[in-house]
Amino acid sequence: MAVAVLAGVAAVSVMVGLAFVAAHLVTIPDRTGRRLSLSPMVTLAALLLSDGGVVVILAGAALGMPMGWWIVRTVQGDRSLDHLFPAEPLALGACLATYGGIHVWIFGGGQLGDFGRAVAIGVAALAWYAAAALVRALASPGRRRVTARVLWWQALRDGPAYVALFSGGAMFGLAWGAMSWWALPVALLPYGFSHLSLQRVATTTRTYRQTMTALGRIPEAGGLVGHGRAERTAALAAEVAGEVRLSPADVERVEYAGLLHDVGRVVFNDPAVAEGGYSDSDVAAWGAAIILESPYLSPVAQLVADQYKPYRRAGEARNELLPRAAQVVRVAAAYDRTLHEEGSTAAEALEELYRGSAYDFDPAVVAALRRVLQRRGVAGI
Repeated sequence: MAVAVLAGVAAVSVMVGLAFVAAHLVTIPDRTGRRLSLSPMVTLAALLLSDGGVVVILAGAALGMPMGWWIVRTVQGDRSLDHLFPAEPLALGACLATYGGIHVWIFGGGQLGDFGRAVAIGVAALAWYAAAALVRALASPGRRRVTARVLWWQALRDGPAYVALFSGGAMFGLAWGAMSWWALPVALLPYGFSHLSLQRVATTTRTYRQTMTALGRIPEAGGLVGHGRAERTAALAAEVAGEVRLSPADVERVEYAGLLHDVGRVVFNDPAVAEGGYSDSDVAAWGAAIILESPYLSPVAQLVADQYKPYRRAGEARNELLPRAAQVVRVAAAYDRTLHEEGSTAAEALEELYRGSAYDFDPAVVAALRRVLQRRGVAGI
């Protein structure tokens, strides 16, 4: 009897393992275009079908996850799932531990009713989502450039993809008893529609960023600013924005404003403008007017327009109407200009910003820049 039970458990574990392998071969894109495996879908379906058989799922995952990664990376030569390790196995552990804990500590380890299973499955799915985002943030190579908080919020923005995966897994597990294998195409409907939608979002986002990068390079192509200035400023501004704890949306806007902060200089190709005299504020206003041709970018245009406004003037309190995000762009652009166009060292460029602190530059932003440079390992900082 025991042998038959073990043989049955082993057979189910192998089937779950094969499902995990398939989950790595068929993926779903997140909003940035990175790939997510269907492991959350497999896990939720297995929890429902095995009535919480944690051992079976762990055994299947131990077999299927490594094999799936090996096939994708070695056989297919695709490294698009590398960012899921070690997030995926740890998220699986968090999901199963949460399900088991709710089963034992809240429902006393007895038979779960419909309500109990719904609660346990829902909370376990949230545990997978939160744990995956946290581990990806802590283990990301981007930790050398961006704070864990920003990476955590960026990972949490994969929510729509996880909703599709959890919904598909739950539909399969619930429909299996009534529909048998016909439950599979029904469960794949949320995945299919979400895959198409997220693929379009990822493509649009990638095209959008490429377009702004190209616009940011126009002043460079015209010889109006140094080569690489837009991308250097954008990368540094995004890191500093995360360091001063701006929201993820503001970090993204700061990065875009860094790419486009010099776009107003394209008007210098008009001799009348070049000869008529101008100020930095004029350049910012021209750039903002160009960016406002796309209404979606109006918050970015405002940051570009505000980038040359001082932190405060002598005898006045801090300008409360000036967003800190604009000061981040100002500080990053000033540092890059001093370093790459005036030939200063990193220490000299930072010292010049400190001399302007409390009037031209926000002291908190300059201090954040110093921490970013130290994290980058810049010599002399």
